[in-house]
Amino acid sequence: MHRLLIAISCLTAFAVADSKSGEETPKYWRAILGDICQLPSFPRATGDPHRYVECVRQSTYSADRKDLGIWLLRECLPGYEFVASARRCKTIRSVKRQQELCDSNNATMYQFCPSNSSTEFLVEEIREAPRQCACPNGEDNCVCPSPEILEPVNVPINSEKARRSPISVSNCQTTTTQQQYCPQQQPAIVQPQPCPLVQGGGVQNAQYQGICSWMIDPLAVDPQSRTHYLQCQPAPNNLFCGRWQRMPCAPGTMFDVQAQVCVWDTQAAPAVLPQATAAPMPQAPQAPCSCVGGVQIGSCNQNYQCPGQSVCQVGQNAGQQCMVCCYFRRKSLRI
Repeated sequence: MHRLLIAISCLTAFAVADSKSGEETPKYWRAILGDICQLPSFPRATGDPHRYVECVRQSTYSADRKDLGIWLLRECLPGYEFVASARRCKTIRSVKRQQELCDSNNATMYQFCPSNSSTEFLVEEIREAPRQCACPNGEDNCVCPSPEILEPVNVPINSEKARRSPISVSNCQTTTTQQQYCPQQQPAIVQPQPCPLVQGGGVQNAQYQGICSWMIDPLAVDPQSRTHYLQCQPAPNNLFCGRWQRMPCAPGTMFDVQAQVCVWDTQAAPAVLPQATAAPMPQAPQAPCSCVGGVQIGSCNQNYQCPGQSVCQVGQNAGQQCMVCCYFRRKSLRI
């Protein structure tokens, strides 16, 4: 009995310590406009059916990380709406027709109709509180992020959020990428849907080839390898369900679940990431520098630029100047 009490006390202490760390495994995917994302990826819905977000590679900012992209806000052509399950824009006419079929008594006959539930997923926009500017290499290299974050939220069908009417154009907001963002009411079939076969914790129980909800699940830790991660990819025979697939990180990197990207592995032997051959770059150091207060994701370009909200830090390594991109993970603060 005494040993049992000691074991319980230890487990409780670990749980309290973990809760105080503030680093929780993401429950759903999250897209921070203009920030880094892991490739490969697929387009995601937003709160505006005429727009979607996509992870797009930006080769000018990080030549040694072909697996990193930037979340960009995209717009469908006039007369089209983005359908989450299709991962593309479809004509408004076809969307309305599908919604009519899903509202009928024969809804169970159609694969694209979501199952009846007391809750539904909406994509919510979160504005973080303004942050203090970071100028690690002078006033010409400042980062002053105040990003928009898009992520799915699960709300009761009869809640105010679920019943909200379309927001007028006068309430549209300008994003950090200087694009208009106008959240509004969406038909059910264009919104992200969970897999009805998933039971329990979902991403917390992720394992290779396990069933998952590809429209809402984030990237997950691979319990078998720190240099891989699990990505929920759509299954061919089920519109809403997917399976966890093992994806490799770039050489010399490991997966960081809080950052949702692969970062340089500081515990591995010093190594250099593969250099791009498309454009000439400054000579890379023979060993990676360490970031001060952040995680290392790659090398800066010749203009001291880094992808997304990562910051270029300049230091010395073995007598040589080294320039590395450092990413600072922060918990979102809703305002």
